[in-house]
Amino acid sequence: MFFIMFLFGLVVGLALYLLTYVFVKKIENRRRVLTVTIIGLLSLLGSIFAAYRGDTMGYGITFLISSLGILVVGFLLTLFEKSVVWKKSVFTFVILFVVVSSFRMYMNQVDYWIIKETKVFSEEEESYLQLLQKDPTIQGYKAFKQVVVLSLGEEMAGDNIEVLEEILPELRSKRSTIAQTKRILLSLLA
Repeated sequence: MFFIMFLFGLVVGLALYLLTYVFVKKIENRRRVLTVTIIGLLSLLGSIFAAYRGDTMGYGITFLISSLGILVVGFLLTLFEKSVVWKKSVFTFVILFVVVSSFRMYMNQVDYWIIKETKVFSEEEESYLQLLQKDPTIQGYKAFKQVVVLSLGEEMAGDNIEVLEEILPELRSKRSTIAQTKRILLSLLA
């Protein structure tokens, strides 16, 4: 999160420098860099003030990191203010750094969600499922309050039942009773 805000500060620093070209074309480079640095310092002071207050501390620290990015751009442009080639290389390197860092963060992000495990089955349902795991010869179905458990027996162990899309609305409808669900599932097994 902090690194993202630092990258955001770098981009804002470059944008502020470019905006000085748009609004005031005839000022010297030292004043352009000074404008970016002053805006970076003002945002730094504002973020320190926001972090000092207890309820906005998170926002203050976030803007503190982004204002450091603005100050880094101001520092780099101050360092290389004499040469046009070096100023262009600062822009190029900062933009490449932001793009490569963003791409790296995108490629390294987690591709799965960790969902907190909840209790899905009741104690009775859980004990019946454990019994089926221990004894695969049990065949048939058993209806519980909200679940119908099918056991196909040992010869069909590992096989899957495919529920057709035409049947899914009947199974999902709130008016479908357990008896209707049993009838639909037993017709699938036949």
